[in-house]
Amino acid sequence: MCTLIAYGSNNGITKNLAMSLSEKLDLEVDVRNTKYNSSFYLDKYDNILIGINLVNGEISNEIKKFIENNIEDFQFKKLGFFTINKDDNQINTIDTSLPKEFKNLIDFEGHFSKAYLDEINSFVETLNQKLA
Repeated sequence: MCTLIAYGSNNGITKNLAMSLSEKLDLEVDVRNTKYNSSFYLDKYDNILIGINLVNGEISNEIKKFIENNIEDFQFKKLGFFTINKDDNQINTIDTSLPKEFKNLIDFEGHFSKAYLDEINSFVETLNQKLA
């Protein structure tokens, strides 16, 4: 099976992070922009990573639609998300804006070892510094 990295991007930063992350993963990966389609046929994916971007301080409409349109299918997937936003206020906005049903499905520790999570976090941090 395959991994989907779905992202929203207005200025290309989340897209760049999604593309770089896809190259880092040792899996078959499809990278898709939710700006052009908020519903994907998800049956072929075991894993779904969602790149969340903010527009004017809010989660982009494309990402909101993608999550809402696929919430039932997400129940059968390994699910995670990433963001380029590091500011506490931005992270809080993301946390409070995500549907509770979606947040309840995310279990990073259940899907990835701590060492792998540390490697991903280190990679994202390095990439964020380069993109900033």
